[in-house]
Parts: sequence; structure tokens; C-alpha cells
Amino acid sequence: MDIRTRVLSTDEIQAVVKLLCELLLEHDVTKVKTSFGLGCDLDIDEMWQDTEIEVNDIYEYMALNEKKGILKVGESDFFIEADLCQIKVCHESDVHFTSNKTLVETVYEDWQSKGYKPYQVKPRKLAT
Repeated sequence: MDIRTRVLSTDEIQAVVKLLCELLLEHDVTKVKTSFGLGCDLDIDEMWQDTEIEVNDIYEYMALNEKKGILKVGESDFFIEADLCQIKVCHESDVHFTSNKTLVETVYEDWQSKGYKPYQVKPRKLAT
């Protein structure tokens, strides 16, 4: 299942990332793969290249790459992937979360309570 937030401020995006990192740690996920995408100040060959980092370091990793000018939260895509879930900090100033139904429902309720107005995205059907 896939859910997304409404358009968020930079501070709200950072708060969502922090909460999702806490969720990962609660589920014993300590390492994730991260990558940069659309909107990042990198050569195309450097985008979508996985870098494994500790969950505890994600927030600081994002901040460091913002200082370097590589990432601009809310204007660049930043991906966080684990076996448990996928998180996309989107260039459209929202956050995408994909996981199993139970975990998505938990995150949905949390986002709803915080006013992030989550909504579910249905998978696209491919043309035949």
C-alpha cells in the first residue's frame, strides 16, 4: 500500500522523516539504503545510486547534503528503502510511504492526527 501527505513545509517534512526513522527503529531496522533523485544537484550518473546508512544517521545525512547543496528538502527527491518499507521525500514537497497494510494504516493514523491529510494512492494499471 502507498500513502502520501499533503504538501508540507520543510519543517513538517523533517518532522515526518524523524518520526518514520523512529518507526523503523521500533521495527528493528537499523540500516537502510538511501539515494538521491530528481531535483538533486548531482550528475545523472550519480542519482539513484544506493548508499547504505544507519537509520540514526538519516536526519543528519539529509542536513549534510543540504549544506553541500546536493539536496533541497521539498524540491528534491530523496529515497529511503528497507525491506520493511519505502519512503520518498518528494520534490513536490510531500512524503510517500509504501509498506504492508498494517504499517501503512499505523502511519496513516499518525499523519491524520498531525494534520498531514494522508491519502492512499492506488497502483496504476499498465496498458495492455
